[in-house]
Amino acid sequence: MGKKESILLFVRSYFGSVDKIALCHLEKVCRFKIIKKKGIIFNEGQTGNTAYFLASGMVKLFKTDVEGREVAINFIRPGQIFGALVLLFEGRYSVSAVALEKIEILSFTTREFDEMLQKYPGFALRMFKYLASRHKFYINSIKDLAISTPRIRLLNYLDYLAETSGSRNFLLPVPKKHIALLLGITPETL
Repeated sequence: MGKKESILLFVRSYFGSVDKIALCHLEKVCRFKIIKKKGIIFNEGQTGNTAYFLASGMVKLFKTDVEGREVAINFIRPGQIFGALVLLFEGRYSVSAVALEKIEILSFTTREFDEMLQKYPGFALRMFKYLASRHKFYINSIKDLAISTPRIRLLNYLDYLAETSGSRNFLLPVPKKHIALLLGITPETL
């Protein structure tokens, strides 16, 4: 894809459209990087000041429990920002991020992210919408993990995928074993 195409995807995803001056600004502040499959982007608890936009591939966000087991938190798909808001408030990543396949990402510092929020009201509005949808997903996930059977958790997740894709026909975004982790069930149960 490359840096220029990644920036255009970023602009379409969050800004709608921007003038040439804004596009030049984004080209200056965004850094482009390719990460191989299983490459770690950041680790839980690590201090940092960098947020990311996924241009291609798939990223898993996860936490590790005291026994070293991974608990999937979310799967990031192209067109999504990750690692941004927690850094603005805490300066540490609350989860770890790993590439599930070769990925292309744009990165920018939290200062640059903050500047984008201030300069472009449309960007701020799209970010709020995106955050509201993620918040809704996390609240529903917590509710499902607490009170729903594995069957209901799977059905709710499939409904979420249908809603986000805009169609009742879609491809699963990750292998079933990863979905099982996200839903808090064993792959065999799934």
